[in-house]
Amino acid sequence: MSLSPQIRRSLKRIVKRGLEYRTDPLAERAALKAKIIASTENGLVAYCGAGTDCDGYRWHGCSLIPAPVSVFAFERELDHAYSYLDGPGWYGVASPSQAKEMED
Repeated sequence: MSLSPQIRRSLKRIVKRGLEYRTDPLAERAALKAKIIASTENGLVAYCGAGTDCDGYRWHGCSLIPAPVSVFAFERELDHAYSYLDGPGWYGVASPSQAKEMED
């Protein structure tokens, strides 16, 4: 069974579009490690998050954790945190001084 030229063009476009948005997991981990290193102040890194739960309640907060933080431990914590989200939210790394500004 052969594909018509129109179907081939469509498939080619779909595959090309999918490859455009593909990310390299190792590059993402390297960028996260660089962000953790850059955000370290006095041996501490801030782990911050914010979101909205299913009832529309907005929350935000930061925790200070001792550095160095392994990328795998941070990703495991992110997976754990995202598994409990009821609505939209985000988590990330910040310096302790940035975390203090966010809390104020």
